[in-house]
Amino acid sequence: MSAPAAAAAAAATTPAPPAPPAPPAQVAPPVTGNPGGGGGNGGTAPPATRPAAPAATHTFSTSTGMILRGLRRLAGLSWSVQPAKRHAHAWAPGAWTEQSASELLAVINRLEAQGAEGKWDVVRRHIARIAPRKTAKEASTAEKPKAEKVKAVPVARSGERIDEYVTHFYLQRGLPIDWSSTARAFGSSIAVCRTLYYQTRRRLREGQLKVEPIAEEQKNKPNAAQYEATGEFGLEPPYRTRFTDAQMWGRANEVRATVAAEEGSGGSVDWAAVAERLGVSEEEALMLAHGAGAQVATDDTAWTAERRARLADFVQRHAGVRWELVALYMRSSAGQCASQYAVAAAAGGAQHGIQQRTANRTWTADEQQRLHHAMTHRQQFPRLADVAAYVGGGRSASSCNARWLNSRLLAAERSVTWTPAEEAALTEFVLRTPGLCLNAPTLNAVQRELAPNRSHDQLRVVLGRIRARLGSRARSAATADLERLQEAVTRHSRGSVVDWKAVGADLRIGAWFCWKTYNDRLVRGRLPTPTPVRWSPDEVLRLRNAVAAVPPDAENRWLAVAQIVGSRSQSKCQSKARRMGLV
Repeated sequence: MSAPAAAAAAAATTPAPPAPPAPPAQVAPPVTGNPGGGGGNGGTAPPATRPAAPAATHTFSTSTGMILRGLRRLAGLSWSVQPAKRHAHAWAPGAWTEQSASELLAVINRLEAQGAEGKWDVVRRHIARIAPRKTAKEASTAEKPKAEKVKAVPVARSGERIDEYVTHFYLQRGLPIDWSSTARAFGSSIAVCRTLYYQTRRRLREGQLKVEPIAEEQKNKPNAAQYEATGEFGLEPPYRTRFTDAQMWGRANEVRATVAAEEGSGGSVDWAAVAERLGVSEEEALMLAHGAGAQVATDDTAWTAERRARLADFVQRHAGVRWELVALYMRSSAGQCASQYAVAAAAGGAQHGIQQRTANRTWTADEQQRLHHAMTHRQQFPRLADVAAYVGGGRSASSCNARWLNSRLLAAERSVTWTPAEEAALTEFVLRTPGLCLNAPTLNAVQRELAPNRSHDQLRVVLGRIRARLGSRARSAATADLERLQEAVTRHSRGSVVDWKAVGADLRIGAWFCWKTYNDRLVRGRLPTPTPVRWSPDEVLRLRNAVAAVPPDAENRWLAVAQIVGSRSQSKCQSKARRMGLV
């Protein structure tokens, strides 16, 4: 009979079973060695002479040896290895229940009957599920506070953090693990960091590969659970779901080795050949290489028309792909690829890598249609940079966002007519709500009390217009009396320091406007240049005629329009024309 079977048979006749092991957080890191330890009989004193070691020798991990040492205490058996004293408390007499010991022996007997002599990981996992029963001494000492020598690491997420740290700084660089530096980085002890690390690694492996044996060369390869835990590869969730198979994700190292070999030979990486060899798409091959940390030499040459065409072809074939993957494919940076794609997509794109200016160019119907498609399919275009790349024409991310928001708000504004009673009620609401913020809770309250048939966009437009009109009138009225402004400044000044917030609170306007008016009117002696908030009908008519008279491709078009309107600046005329749908 083998050593585990002898242990099981002897333990079955022992009246007092010993205790279960400590919780999984206290399991020691796996190392190799022969299981065993000093003799004993159910927690009694060891015999004077140690029995000879059995003829059959097995190699187990330290936690497996701990299992057999517990059986040794039950059966009085002994093997030739030094016992681990720090785990002796886990096998103290009376800590195991009779039912837990019977379940353990049943598992061992079943494995012995099946001939699965080396699968001691099954036994260890079975013991990890058994809740330990504290002795009276442990229960009494657990209530006493102990002085904390080192900063404890939270158990909830510390294992994943330590695993991420060790993988990034040591395993991926081929360096031996420095547990002293790791313990200092996490403010804990070496034993705690090492235990949590190996516990996390075992949990990750068992969660993906069940109880199948792990080959030695596969132990340090990241799997899907590690990929999800680290989160440092920069891939979007739709891409992450493709790597649920640990074996598929384990091929990332193969891609990295292929990239390194081709880089070392001085050639460029043929991503189509790599994808064909792996049996995946070209995009998935790039994801695996990016996730494995593959490095390629940067191509610092000038961006030619052929290089931009190659970039545009890749982006159009893989719509919505992350720019980090495009940069790996083009051997450049993500920002360079995004800007150069905008140049390539622009009509008559500018040369020398300078993006064509599109601020004064009217949005075409095709651009508007592509913008609407991208903004209504955000799963495919998760970032505004992706939306801008799809729209093309040299449009920036901020320009696309502003155009989308303005088109939504303008459509909401044009589709509704407000009655005088509704405007009066909303004006009263704005007056009695200082510091009005047009967020969702505020709009919900206004919609529920004052305008149940209006949408949030419609309320946001009309409340913003009312607030701007009232604010302009309040500022004009408060600063028209310069003596009152001077009195407020004198009252809230200490030496040369003025509390402008207090001044604004007295005058019921903003602190910045008080400071601006005081410096312009009383310090520098500037005259005000008031501009009415609302456009008069005559100004609107002059704007329509000016926009129709000045050709769109004329140089300094909006300067000429502003000169025709007379009382408005170029930016005011341009924004008003856009809101009216003239451009």
